[in-house]
Amino acid sequence: MEMIIDEKLREVAASDDEKYIQIYTKLCSSWAGSFIEVLARFVSREEADKLKQNGYYAEEKDGLEVLLPPKGVAPGEKVQLSLSKFFWLKKIMVQGIRAYQYW
Repeated sequence: MEMIIDEKLREVAASDDEKYIQIYTKLCSSWAGSFIEVLARFVSREEADKLKQNGYYAEEKDGLEVLLPPKGVAPGEKVQLSLSKFFWLKKIMVQGIRAYQYW
């Protein structure tokens, strides 16, 4: 798996002293049906340690640790993380990881 981290995301992580990114899934429901979304967020060192104890595994790239869940996601050959900004909101965009149901 090749991990690509966008330059803007690296800059924000460095300026905010963030070193850990959690990848997780969320079940979303609407009138049209249900789907699973792959999301990402910055986490603290303490949260990262707890996630690792719960089975998350870490991929390190460019000084950042990307924490992937033990089940529910299938990373492709190329995974890309980028930053999207809308006014004051910052969102980490995830490409190249597919979610699946495991229950």
